[in-house]
Amino acid sequence: MALETRSSALRRGGHGNHASIEHGSTDTKETALTRNKLIRGLGLATVILAAAACQGTDAEVDDLRDRHSSDIPAHLAALPDAEVVQLDDDAIPRFVTGNLGRLATAAHVEKTDFGAVLSDIAPVFRADASELSLRRARIDEQGDQHFRFSQTKNGLPVIGAELVLHVRDGVIIAANGGARSDLPADELPSIELSDALGAARDSSEAADVFVEDEAPLAYYAARKRLALVYRVEVRGRLEDGTPVRDTVLVDAADGSIALRIPHIHTAKNRQVYTASNLPELPGFPVLPGTLVRSEGQAASSDTTVNVNYDWLGKTYDCYKNLFGRDSYNNAGAALVSTVHYDINYVNAYWDGTQMVFGDGDGVNSSSLAHSMDVTAHELTHAVTGSESNLTYSGESGGLNEAMSDIFGAVCEWYRDGQVVNGKTWIVGDEVWTPATPGDGLRYMANPAQDGESLDFYNSSAGSADVHLSSGIANLAFYLLSQGGTHPQGKSSVNVTGIGILKAARVFYKANVDILTSSASFLDAKNATVQAATQLGFTQAEIDAVAKAWDAVGVVPPPPPPATPLQNNVPLTNLSGNFEGAKYYTLDVPAGATNLVFTTSGGTGNVFMDVQFGWPSLGQACVPTGSGTSLTCTVSSIQAGTYYVMLLGFLPYSGVTLKGSFTAPAATTADLVINEIDYDTVGTDSSEYVEIYNPAGGAVSLSGCALVLVNGANGAVYSTVDLSPAGSLAAGQYLVVGASAVVVPAGAKRINVPTSTNILQNDTEGVALVCGSSVVDKLSYEGNVTAATIPGVGTVSLVEGTAFATADSNTLTRSLCRLPNGADTDNASVDWGTCSSLTPGAPN
Repeated sequence: MALETRSSALRRGGHGNHASIEHGSTDTKETALTRNKLIRGLGLATVILAAAACQGTDAEVDDLRDRHSSDIPAHLAALPDAEVVQLDDDAIPRFVTGNLGRLATAAHVEKTDFGAVLSDIAPVFRADASELSLRRARIDEQGDQHFRFSQTKNGLPVIGAELVLHVRDGVIIAANGGARSDLPADELPSIELSDALGAARDSSEAADVFVEDEAPLAYYAARKRLALVYRVEVRGRLEDGTPVRDTVLVDAADGSIALRIPHIHTAKNRQVYTASNLPELPGFPVLPGTLVRSEGQAASSDTTVNVNYDWLGKTYDCYKNLFGRDSYNNAGAALVSTVHYDINYVNAYWDGTQMVFGDGDGVNSSSLAHSMDVTAHELTHAVTGSESNLTYSGESGGLNEAMSDIFGAVCEWYRDGQVVNGKTWIVGDEVWTPATPGDGLRYMANPAQDGESLDFYNSSAGSADVHLSSGIANLAFYLLSQGGTHPQGKSSVNVTGIGILKAARVFYKANVDILTSSASFLDAKNATVQAATQLGFTQAEIDAVAKAWDAVGVVPPPPPPATPLQNNVPLTNLSGNFEGAKYYTLDVPAGATNLVFTTSGGTGNVFMDVQFGWPSLGQACVPTGSGTSLTCTVSSIQAGTYYVMLLGFLPYSGVTLKGSFTAPAATTADLVINEIDYDTVGTDSSEYVEIYNPAGGAVSLSGCALVLVNGANGAVYSTVDLSPAGSLAAGQYLVVGASAVVVPAGAKRINVPTSTNILQNDTEGVALVCGSSVVDKLSYEGNVTAATIPGVGTVSLVEGTAFATADSNTLTRSLCRLPNGADTDNASVDWGTCSSLTPGAPN
């Protein structure tokens, strides 16, 4: 896994065909994303059920649907205090927090009985406790325990499948990962071993390719199945001299390449060797070379050996003093390094056992061994390999490479007395293009500066070279450390920096304790947020972690287009195709009860899935019934938007969908001032104030008044009694203005004589008062901070951040809430200037 250089020939000199070889896994992700738009929230069970609908009887389909849909909440029911933080593309949990049960650990961890807790937790992840075995246990600096479990299927390992439990004081506080047991898995290969070896050999672009004769079987999660694969070990060399040592996963069903896993990562027991610039020829290995300087020995006459020895020591000290880590394996492993590798070799790499540095060609680079951050970069590949073991391909490969860039910068910062400077964020600045000062391999503060690196996430990031996709996480780390916004303006998120040390602690903990080998960028976001939480950071710091990823586009997918439902108003004559998904939404207010969704009538067979919010964090209710007659009753009702998906088990038509709830009793506190026309330049005949009831029930206006305030002195200059209007029904408007103001049928009105000058010009304010309480208010131009209202007292009419407009003395000015009826108690968020309004109707 090469450090990777930036000229096109050198930068592409990593494992030649990464883009095309990884295309299979990229297709898998894109297919999953597309599929996700159709069946989000239902997972593989829906695919199986939909297929069964084509082939089985209605009774068989109903039985399958009832059994598979009912197990979703049943698994979470075993964990009543669980909160799902992240879902995968099939809406299967990837990260769950909360009180997930207690675990009593034995003095010797291998004797701990994990059976009971895994039996409760594993099914939430669609995993089978019997397929999980403890791979590693660790106690962190906070005293929390972290247990990593790997998966086997039919006695074979499942590559990239892991489940991690996080335990504090005997309580399981979180679990994450993916180790699904419900995916179909072949038990026998369809192609011969010889064919698999040939496919792996032919797929390599390396020279002098050598393939191991043995290739054990394993599983790899791909394309909605656990693919049975041959693990073929391939060796060779690239054109620039970089060795190749890959594990190639060959699909045992058809001979296709499922995944290529490179083990050469380019990029205080020290042992520095020299390869004496000897070329590495087949059958004549030069590594590690001749030992020149070991730990504690005097300096050599070779300057490169001595500089590299020093940088190895600084890297060891960086990890030891900042994170308490003893070498890359946290067990004192020797730091083995070879310098003077090959002739004019412009690269450095970690080969799984040691670091290797070329001397450069004097044009693209000088000796890579002279770079502090390159040395730390390569050693961090070893740390990652010992911990999360992020697969060096796709999104996890980009994260692997980013971890090395990040801790290269951290350890350079440590060497420089823990002082940040511009060079901190330039990878390889000490050695890259010696004739060009300030140049570097990559630019963490502005990844796009090199003309190639990614700095904003999209669904194709997993198909990019890992040295380019690393820019996404590199920039997230920079923003978390230093604060600010995206350097190219690709988002408006402003991140408050927490400093490089705290940011490093977050990413280190995520890499060591939380991330799994197949992690995506979204996994990394949630892992770092959880790391900051487990480290005891403040909420503001935890929020900064999330915002850093938001700023580089690592956010949940947007909701699908949906048709809104109105409370208790049926949508009729709905139709859809087999496996065709259609979405609907229902906004439910706080305090609502008796929330039920139903489908009825028509013909065919349909599945209804109801979820709260988007992306969904689990089903809101379990549908009962059959055919097109389904009922979904929500027991734990939340205020917000519910998403309803109708999925055709068979084509359906003529179906009616209804969502209904009992609205909470409405009060005057629900009322809002919704629109204001407060200056028509010299006349009051068109001026008005509109009041709106967005609640689910009628509100009496008895005892309510509209109070108008002079901004110059805070005194009330006019009061309009609203009691004559009686009450406002749900969704009804009241317009207070001159008789010339025209309102549509259904709106209420109170006329005010034009001579009353209902709305004075300039910096005035308005308040809706019911009894002795101010229900809603607005200072038109943000100036009325001390209004004196009889029966209420002195109040500010400025809500949140002031809504400020230009002086309106000579301008026609209309304001409205955007969207209609919105009220966050922050005027700059709720209000906007509006050029065309109809008083008494939605704006």
